[in-house]
Amino acid sequence: MTRKPNRQPTRKQMAQQWEDMTSAERRVALAEDVLASLEANEIALAAATGYITAKNQDWEEKQYLKDYDPDKCISKQKCNSIKKNCTMCARGALMMARIDKYNSITWERTGRLINVRGFVTSNVLSDAFSAYQLKQIECAFERSPAHLKHSTGGMDAARFGSHITNANLRMMAICQNIIDHDGEFCPSVQYEIV
Repeated sequence: MTRKPNRQPTRKQMAQQWEDMTSAERRVALAEDVLASLEANEIALAAATGYITAKNQDWEEKQYLKDYDPDKCISKQKCNSIKKNCTMCARGALMMARIDKYNSITWERTGRLINVRGFVTSNVLSDAFSAYQLKQIECAFERSPAHLKHSTGGMDAARFGSHITNANLRMMAICQNIIDHDGEFCPSVQYEIV
């Protein structure tokens, strides 16, 4: 019996695919990946917890930093372990999708990744999202205009997420909105997840 060749693209091929995309195409691709991960229950989201937070500190100390090397790209296995053992917010989920599928991101660029700061998520996602877009998404996810200093854009985004109490469903609505609007998040268009 002969083995069928693996038709899945390599991470190197995916990184090249990322380079060939426009910013809008990148935003749609990340939204599709986060949506797929949520539908498959591969990630858990939580509001007001930090961008990526370990569910168990023991795992973080013993397993997470075990193969840390600042010069190497973050491995697929490490991404899967992070997704399994951590909760994340909207920006954390988008960043993990970027690292997991289109990885050319080194540990040096992200730092520890767990309990990462906002500027790191902005840095990793800067070739897809503007800082304003990320803040608007975060306002919708957190259901608070605080990330945009209570501006009109922040208020609209907070209203977008206000009626969806479940964090995973709220992120699904955000991702679907990005997909439906060709890479733009349009908080004035309300979504109902059923």
